[in-house]
Amino acid sequence: MRIKPLLHRLLRRLGDLSLSRKICLIIYLASLTVFLGMGVVIYEISTTSASKAMLSDGTDYCGFGTRIAENACSYLKGVTDYYSTDSVVQYLLSPSRPTVASEALSPQFASFLQPRKYIVSVLFFDTEGSPVQYMSIDGSSDPYSQGDRPAFRQLMQGSDYVWEFIDTDGGLLRRDNTPKLSLWRLVRSTSSRKIIGAVCVSIDSRLLLRYEIPYTRPYYREFSILDSETGRIASDYTGNISGDTAAQALL
Repeated sequence: MRIKPLLHRLLRRLGDLSLSRKICLIIYLASLTVFLGMGVVIYEISTTSASKAMLSDGTDYCGFGTRIAENACSYLKGVTDYYSTDSVVQYLLSPSRPTVASEALSPQFASFLQPRKYIVSVLFFDTEGSPVQYMSIDGSSDPYSQGDRPAFRQLMQGSDYVWEFIDTDGGLLRRDNTPKLSLWRLVRSTSSRKIIGAVCVSIDSRLLLRYEIPYTRPYYREFSILDSETGRIASDYTGNISGDTAAQALL
């Protein structure tokens, strides 16, 4: 209740001021109000402009990363399409194929992979999911039978393509040294159109975007790739995602 006496005292003192002082005080208060108002307006405009610029920059950057990933995926699709109709593959997956999986591909196959250094493995499976032949450039070996895995079952049910993120403990190879973004492709006989097997071509997910980013500033390399199916981190260049729980929260 002490506010009222103070207010009365302030008004009394203002009333005692000379006219010139009152005019100066009014001008001062008006100037201060205008200055503060302009400051608020400028702050709002600048923060809005900065937010729009950051959003535009980030959107362009993410769009660029997406285009790189899409180009790599298109290339991978082309590789699997080539393999699915190649006469050597058709023979490998025919009933007269070798019965034991071997780590060997023809020089023609190997040279076909050279333009993309991050392709780390190519595997061929029969309709039961048994490995027939494979190639790996990272020291990984001993492919598992895929008959019980969801991606392979989805292919055998008629899907032409299945994308899958396969971590090093993901069930593709017993000794697996590389986290992979893998494309499974159904292989049909070119003569009868019957399903005769599948091919799986894998990219090193850690290297998918690393070599083709033209930006030099450090924060322009802070890409992360999250697997939307499992919520796991496929690749993280930022160091800011502490684990799979954080990745799931982001998704």
